[in-house]
Amino acid sequence: MTKSYPEQIAEWRQYRLQTEQSQRLDELRTEHAQACRERDQAIADGDVETATDRDNDCLYLEQEYRQIAPPPDDKYKREFMHLLSPWMEKNPQRATELLGLAHNRVTQPRVRFPTPANPGGMGIRENTRQYWEAIRSNLELYAGDFGMPFDRQ
Repeated sequence: MTKSYPEQIAEWRQYRLQTEQSQRLDELRTEHAQACRERDQAIADGDVETATDRDNDCLYLEQEYRQIAPPPDDKYKREFMHLLSPWMEKNPQRATELLGLAHNRVTQPRVRFPTPANPGGMGIRENTRQYWEAIRSNLELYAGDFGMPFDRQ
């Protein structure tokens, strides 16, 4: 079956984006290695100002790399998303909203003295086994209140 013109353009754009990202990741690796060498040399020479500047360059490049690089495969996330798929198919938009609410509740910092205006969260770090268990528990407890009950399977 021949693809329509808009489908061909979408594929081409996706390919172009992946190519550009791959090239930028290669550039970032090279630039980071150079900045690290320069920082280390400046430290060895006792040049604190240059060492600080190069270290800031390293931090900036590391941040950009994390934004572009694909996240590492997370087996817990994969298992959880597989478990969620039948529930999400019922109403994808509402399910996404409920996942966002659960994520916020789970990842927000704990509050020592909670109030109705600031109940705080659970303070759990994202993408850990404990995180996925807490998301599941939040969905079980609260998703039914929003018209999409979630049952642990």
